[in-house]
Parts: sequence; C-alpha cells; structure tokens
Amino acid sequence: MCQTSLDDFTIKTCKYCGKPFIKHKSKHRLLYCSDVCRFNARREQKAAYQAKRRLLIKHKELVVDEKQKYDLGSYGTSSRTTPLESFKEEHKSIIKEKKRLKI
Repeated sequence: MCQTSLDDFTIKTCKYCGKPFIKHKSKHRLLYCSDVCRFNARREQKAAYQAKRRLLIKHKELVVDEKQKYDLGSYGTSSRTTPLESFKEEHKSIIKEKKRLKI
C-alpha cells in the first residue's frame, strides 16, 4: 500500500473562486478546487481571447483567412477557395474578377 503523510498535502487557493482546497503534492499543477471552477475559468479565458481577436480583426490588424490577402483570382473570389488546376483557367478567373471589380 501507498502511505501518505501530512507533508504530502498543501493548502492552495482556487484561482477562479478563491476558496481554499487541499492539494496532494505531485507533479500536477492544480489551480482550481473543482472541475466546475476549471471549466468556468477556461470558458472566461476563451471569451477574453475571442474578444481580443475580434478587436484585432475590426482594426484590420489580423487577417481572418490567409486566402483573403489575395485580391484577384480564385484565391480572392468568394465563389472559389482553391486555385484552379491549369494556369489558363486561373488567368481567365483573374480577368473575370478584374471585370467584376471594374479594374
């Protein structure tokens, strides 16, 4: 059997709710008192990340999709997201897009 002593436990404070909890000394980093606190903290972290990301997109500091950086051709059109197989078809697509944009 595995024996444990009082030295194997520490009292920690939950990073989310602030309540104290007993943590067993191990290599695992327990920051939260329960799975509910861990889940809620992760949800708030995700919401903060998405809010920051939306702000960067709004100020045009972040491009949502790499394909949007191309202005013409099948890379930039809304109808096609993949390049055409042959160079001639891609060239025709670019000319068509230029006409649509009146360039």
